Amino acid sequence: NWINISWGPLSMTNPSTGIVLGNYSLASNSPAIGYITTANSATTYAQAPTDDFFGTLRKLNGSVDPGAVEFAAGANAPAPTLTSIAPSSRARGTTGTVTLTGTNLTGATAVNVSGTGVTVSGITSSATTVTATFTIAAAATLSARTVSVTTPGGTSNTVTFTVTAAQGTLTFTSATNGALTTVAGVRTLTFTIPSPRAAVTSVVTVTNTGTAPLAITAENLLVNIGALYSVTANGCTAPVAVGGTCTFSVRYATPAALPALPDVGALAVRNNGTGTIPIPAPPYTPLALVAR
Repeated sequence: NWINISWGPLSMTNPSTGIVLGNYSLASNSPAIGYITTANSATTYAQAPTDDFFGTLRKLNGSVDPGAVEFAAGANAPAPTLTSIAPSSRARGTTGTVTLTGTNLTGATAVNVSGTGVTVSGITSSATTVTATFTIAAAATLSARTVSVTTPGGTSNTVTFTVTAAQGTLTFTSATNGALTTVAGVRTLTFTIPSPRAAVTSVVTVTNTGTAPLAITAENLLVNIGALYSVTANGCTAPVAVGGTCTFSVRYATPAALPALPDVGALAVRNNGTGTIPIPAPPYTPLALVAR
């Protein structure tokens, strides 16, 4: 480059002729091509800009050319395209791997997410996939985002990724008395009537298997044939943390005579989020109760 001794510092033009400087990149056989790597010049490599003087991407193959111009970097690379993203949504306050699928994705240098609150790290790529870790801030805006990938061939089209609300989920996970199973998709607690006949109480554990704390705002027996079931203790009045548990004590009072059919009940637990985090529908988690 020309140096203007009178005024300095570096000049974009020849001070005598006014001609704009040309592309003084390295010759194809120059040993300086790819000379600076993380192995032999870590500090310089880290400090090298992402783009060269003409906006061409650098650091594409773990190396950088000395000087302001990269030798033909990315000049012939095909443009990347995206066809899908999986998963296509994630709750705020969570971190996880996202896979983008498409073509010409080798050498991906960036995964671009619109808006704020989504941080991308750990990018790896192949010809047809790019994987990256998305970290969703707890206060990230609940909205659809556009996602694109940048490679030596340019920036791809976009696919849609949605930031959703964190969600608490109730799951009945254990019971001290009776068999806890899943029947036709419904958690079912089956009491075995003792001999001699007597009331049976089971302590049922509820686990928050979701991604946000939740508060159990109500519990009631939606079905209670013969008024034989009752909730004798409720230890779920405080908000339940993610992965946390609480318990209900459910009592079955055996009738004097054995019924012709099983005694049936249904316990419903209503939950709601704490603070400003809403819990999506359905708001009830049912537990079928059967005494045999």
